[in-house]
Amino acid sequence: MTDLAVSKIEDVQLLCERIMASPVEGCLGLRLAGSRPDSLTLRMPIPAAESAHRREIGLVTVLAVLADVAGGLSVVVLQSAGLGAPTVELRIDHAGPPAPEARELLAEATVSHTGPGVAYSMITVRDDTGRLVARGQGHYVRNDGIAPIDNIPGGPIAVDKRDRDRPEALLDDLTPLLPDTEPDTEPDTEPDTEPDPAEWRLPVTTRMANARRQVQGGVLLAIGQLAQRRAQLATAGHLHPLSVQVEYLRPAPIEDPELTVRTAYVRRGRRFRTLRTELMRADGRIATSITGLWLLGTGEWNESQATGDANGSLIASNG
Repeated sequence: MTDLAVSKIEDVQLLCERIMASPVEGCLGLRLAGSRPDSLTLRMPIPAAESAHRREIGLVTVLAVLADVAGGLSVVVLQSAGLGAPTVELRIDHAGPPAPEARELLAEATVSHTGPGVAYSMITVRDDTGRLVARGQGHYVRNDGIAPIDNIPGGPIAVDKRDRDRPEALLDDLTPLLPDTEPDTEPDTEPDTEPDPAEWRLPVTTRMANARRQVQGGVLLAIGQLAQRRAQLATAGHLHPLSVQVEYLRPAPIEDPELTVRTAYVRRGRRFRTLRTELMRADGRIATSITGLWLLGTGEWNESQATGDANGSLIASNG
């Protein structure tokens, strides 16, 4: 979540405009869609894509950023959390892709409960046709002692006006992590020969920044999911993300030249795979840990392959 130097929320639209001045949210075209006393809704365009590969990168990034910002902003606005709500952890349960004709994703967030210094937000993401895309729940810090962003060394990073509402540059920065390669059509008969853990390095750019000169939390989550898909490129069939959980252990400074992305299997079954990705800073310390559950399918994901329970979690069918 992008932290904001605000002590009293009087104008939600003004607050959102300040968020949109940050590189990630500004490039992706974040907008306020509506607010009520108990919830708020943000919207973000689905980036136009010339290929399925590029659309995948765009959807992963938009969903992660939108869910993260919506959850944190709900804490700031609905609970008057003051200076911001940094994300501690976030879980997203996937329901399925947006409809082919969808042009936007909308995230509605509400604060489920609060405790000393913390708050929990529930997030529902749908496309602009009404189709359920994901449900999420986030754990955020409520801490009025956070230094205002205007006082951080180097000052806050603002979106370049040329990049406003233009996600292409940010997606270009993430594309090297997921090469445009089709999965194998033959069964993976020797799965243990694949590198495990796999390790890559991704250059850090200012387009990935939040206002505090850190890599934005939703971008970190997107990097983890893209890395897990890349680690499974040798797998036959189609991969469907079921759930992802991210723990933010420490900030990833935008001044670091690169992130080390290390991905390993936790479970490697015939139909279900669990992977964990660690994003390491230049000093070797882990900034973020992402755990993802994947379904190995035989075709395109559709609504009949998942059912939602009362808590919004997703259970894959045996079909």
